[in-house]
Amino acid sequence: MKREKFSIGSEDLIERVEREYQKCIGCKLCTKGCPMLDIFSDNPKNLLRDLNDEGEFDIDLPYSCMICGYCQEVCPADISFRDLFYRFRQITVEQNGGDLPSHLGTKNVDLHQYFSFSKIFTDDIKGYGETIFFPGCSLMSYDPDMVIEIYRYLSDNIEIGFCNKCCGKPTDFLGKKDKFNLYLSELKEEFKRKNVKKIITGCQNCYMSFVRNIPDMEIVSVYEELDRIGIPQHAKKKYSKLNMEVTVHDPCPTRSFPQIHDSIRNLLKDLGIKTNDMKYTRNKTLCCGMGGMISKTSPAISESHRKRVAGEVEDEIVVSYCQQCVSAMRASKKDSIHILDMIFTENYEDRFKRKVGLLQSWNNRLKIRKIFKEIEDE
Repeated sequence: MKREKFSIGSEDLIERVEREYQKCIGCKLCTKGCPMLDIFSDNPKNLLRDLNDEGEFDIDLPYSCMICGYCQEVCPADISFRDLFYRFRQITVEQNGGDLPSHLGTKNVDLHQYFSFSKIFTDDIKGYGETIFFPGCSLMSYDPDMVIEIYRYLSDNIEIGFCNKCCGKPTDFLGKKDKFNLYLSELKEEFKRKNVKKIITGCQNCYMSFVRNIPDMEIVSVYEELDRIGIPQHAKKKYSKLNMEVTVHDPCPTRSFPQIHDSIRNLLKDLGIKTNDMKYTRNKTLCCGMGGMISKTSPAISESHRKRVAGEVEDEIVVSYCQQCVSAMRASKKDSIHILDMIFTENYEDRFKRKVGLLQSWNNRLKIRKIFKEIEDE
């Protein structure tokens, strides 16, 4: 089926494409970890040349990019296809009347975002203090009981509130800038009203969304916080007698934050677990294949890359700290588990086969609200 093309449009973006074309040396280092650049060209420099010459792009180009940042991390000329294609996504929405063509399959994402900010599934910030725990949609949908246990443990050590909203990043990644800014302004207003000064995130996407869009706020991952205050006493050296070795998969959103990478490995050491790294790790980690919403917009590329990354896991168990990454590995038949499962649940082996369907995920979000009402009543 023939796809629509969109004009690059603004002069500054046209100039940027030309600058990137001039800078690119055609070394193809970026293609080693990217599943889509080879599909759209034989060389990324040629792709930039064609974009520069034609002044337009195929709609499938930006929506096949995982927006993961691997390209810039390895590029000797500091070229970022992530940033370029992210802008192309915004241009697509602008030129398509604020929405996206149906073939990209994003209607369910819009619905998820609508409910994730609605009063049906969310509340104002609960609790007191200038610090809040912001677990994110994925963790709340996956296991509300574990999320509450994490919150209770944090509240035993620091004065902390709780926010059950979404960061809005799915809307942002689709290129819907105006809609995302509405969601973001809603969050900012609530943070200001509640005098929030510090956000502890459970999700790497939430972490990056806040770091980039609320620069005056202190943003800390829950893994850094647990590394600082220590894991629960009952979890210390919990697995030492098992002589367990695991492969660590670092999620791509926080590839540039070594303090998070270090905290994860410190926590696993505290649990009594030996860790091994993947071939592509830390700042050069590969996306799990779910980044940039491409499981919706470009499912074939998403599946191919997901299988590739899972195939590079050498240990029996792979541990990540992003629920989306855990789900991607499980979909590729790997025994994958979230590090928070290792800390806060009793039997880690039961978690490998844990599946949460669409209806259950929203029921779990409702359960979060119910539990917090009971906490308030206490």
